[in-house]
Amino acid sequence: MKKRNVIITLVIILSLACMLPSLAMRIRFEKSHNGYVAALVLRDDMTDDNLSIYKANGIHTLLADESELGFDAQRIAKCRQMGFDIALRAKVGDEKSQSYAAELDAIIKQNDVKYLVIKQNKKERAFSAPLEEVIAANSLTVVVSENMSQLSNEKPKGYEDYVAASGGKVMRCYETLKNPLRTLSADSGTQNAGELLYHHMINSARDRNTEFIAINQIDDGSGNVDDAIKDTSYAAVKFGEWMQNLGYEEGKEVTLTGYEPHRRTASAGGASLGVMMALLCVLITLKKRSAILEYTATIASLGAFGISFIMPDAVIMLYPTLFAPVAACFAFSVSIEACHKAKENNGIVVTALCTFGAAVAALALGALGLGALLSGADYYLNDAIFRGVKLTLMLPVAYALVAMWIYEDCRFDLRTAIGKIKLWHVLAALAAIAVAAVYVMRSGNAKISPLENQMRNFIAEISGARPRTKEFLIGWPMLAAAVVCIKCKAPKLLRALACVGSSVVFASVTNTFCHVFTDFATSSLRTLNGIAFALPILIAVLAIGAFIAKKQNSEI
Repeated sequence: MKKRNVIITLVIILSLACMLPSLAMRIRFEKSHNGYVAALVLRDDMTDDNLSIYKANGIHTLLADESELGFDAQRIAKCRQMGFDIALRAKVGDEKSQSYAAELDAIIKQNDVKYLVIKQNKKERAFSAPLEEVIAANSLTVVVSENMSQLSNEKPKGYEDYVAASGGKVMRCYETLKNPLRTLSADSGTQNAGELLYHHMINSARDRNTEFIAINQIDDGSGNVDDAIKDTSYAAVKFGEWMQNLGYEEGKEVTLTGYEPHRRTASAGGASLGVMMALLCVLITLKKRSAILEYTATIASLGAFGISFIMPDAVIMLYPTLFAPVAACFAFSVSIEACHKAKENNGIVVTALCTFGAAVAALALGALGLGALLSGADYYLNDAIFRGVKLTLMLPVAYALVAMWIYEDCRFDLRTAIGKIKLWHVLAALAAIAVAAVYVMRSGNAKISPLENQMRNFIAEISGARPRTKEFLIGWPMLAAAVVCIKCKAPKLLRALACVGSSVVFASVTNTFCHVFTDFATSSLRTLNGIAFALPILIAVLAIGAFIAKKQNSEI
């Protein structure tokens, strides 16, 4: 028994040893990659007086769009003379035009342009140039735009060449709404356009790692330019202050150069660790040790490690998709097992501490694995995407249903069970049903109430990394409810339902670390904030459990 434990432990240590160097490189890179640009989109109807007000309010960069076949060179030069830094946005088509390249090169040199935003042009107009030559000659930072589906980026013809020509100087672009009142006011419960825009920016820009923010002047259709400038300036300045308080530096040059983790080695470690996690899930669910299973899994784990070095790249890129749901299921199983073991000789407080300690440790192990597997410039830039979001969210819940049916042996006589039902049993069952309903409805960009939106905005502003609502309002409290049900010897079905409800937190936290474009530190802070905001609810749930346990003459 002990010998097999040592072997399993050694396999896990070997797996982590292969993964941690890539994760360490990712963390170092992301920590240094803390530059951002907040650029006001230059409109044709903006006067010099309008721009002077923006300049006085701390707006440093203007983003100029091309008009048909080129840029307004005279106006760009005038804006540069006013003290603005200039960024250019080109819509890249299919045709070539050397004259366009020459004109663009002249504007860039004359105005010391640092940023070239590339967007896909859906019209075939003869103006797009071999921009890679212009980019390389002027050492431009290429800014790529996220596509509308929020999966990967817009990739016009020549995309790879443009990125390569930048020498690693690449940023991702996020563009603000032109009329936040029309889009956001119904959900937010406020009519303050500047406040709406500010919160939309902090909820969208940092978590999605869009370091170049194209700020559209608010246009609510009223034609009131003074209010539009005031509200837009308010949002831009407040956003800049928020970013700088988090350690970001406006205008700092960024580069992806040197960010090349050991993907094969990390993937080999992930495959080995994933197989071992799957084994432990089976053993915990069956509540028994099996020498055959353990030795077979050890061999399979080592085999998965070795074969990863010869797998095609397409298969290696699917490793995170397989690893993520397994890690979430593993964290769930370990937590429930820890609860059952701790309850035997401890009160409800100690049982809860052991359960939550096991949950955090197991989730951390999965997070480390995903952090390593999803490291690399292609993931950071969102060129390579994580496939399997729905799988990661739903499979752990389905697994929990099956696992708890087996673990709790939920076969029962209906007539006998009904006779033992109490009021708090009914309330617990209703809570579990509500959890499942909310979780299913909220797995996506579902509409939320104005009250919740205000709460989320407040949390985002004070925390720096907003935790997921389903974690601190549903997942962690349901894990506390599971502790209460297990410790207080609630009926098997209720124990199983509470445990299944708690699977939400394991799926959600794991999915947080699947956001390839978000800094690992930001995902970690988001998870820790979720625990912190859940604490008052956890204390309340455990206090109720302590009262129930006391009535049942349990030790506290």
